[in-house]
Amino acid sequence: MATHADLVAALAAGDLDYHAQPVLDVAAGRIAGFELLLRWQTPEGEVSVPPQLLALLRVRPGGGPRPPLRRAAAAATTLLQSDPEAFVSFNVTEGVLEAELPDPGGWIDRLLEDLPRERVVFEIVETARVADLARTVRTLAILRESGVRIAVDDYGTGLSDMERLRQLPIDIVKLDRRLVREGTRRPEALDEVLAFAGGRALPVIAEGVETPAERDAMRARGLVLQQGFLHGRPGSPAAWAEAAGGGPVAPGGKRTKP
Repeated sequence: MATHADLVAALAAGDLDYHAQPVLDVAAGRIAGFELLLRWQTPEGEVSVPPQLLALLRVRPGGGPRPPLRRAAAAATTLLQSDPEAFVSFNVTEGVLEAELPDPGGWIDRLLEDLPRERVVFEIVETARVADLARTVRTLAILRESGVRIAVDDYGTGLSDMERLRQLPIDIVKLDRRLVREGTRRPEALDEVLAFAGGRALPVIAEGVETPAERDAMRARGLVLQQGFLHGRPGSPAAWAEAAGGGPVAPGGKRTKP
């Protein structure tokens, strides 16, 4: 099992890097944004970084962002320059949500540098353990005041209720693949979250869309923002930037797969 020491060694060796996966607007046939996904090149192959190790990627006390976060900023720059309307998102760890942030604006400044804040999205997973909800709400509010947007990722995993979602200052809801599958079979399974999002005018992104049936079922419920293997697999930010700069995407995202 991987340890913190393994991740530190991988960081030093340059074995951590970001891939990008597109979010497609299936109504417009265009890439609407990208999620940056941290990948770890191991002897066994490429894997995602285990969530329990992501706390290592927080900002150093009194210093700038750790190298993977600087790489995230560089990847985001590449992607945002490819399309003047696209957004870029990446995950915020539980450690950030639970930490005291005496100078969050400085942290954001060091991390994002010259990126347009309004096109940057920080994602918090619905399954994140939030011991102090009031503190998390304050932290997210401060982050939003810095100009970025906040998305709840993996919504629908069953480990958080709608009441908690209502208390969080968020801008986007991303549906977990399990809820997408359930909503494909039973459209009414999406009613509660769509009513909540509609009442607050929040965009909803359907994640894990892998089949035309899922794409069409989500679109029928008004979910035109979609992410998943059907629309494009994670790949190099440079390759996806080139794809995004090429104009409209064919239905199913078949033209743009690096």
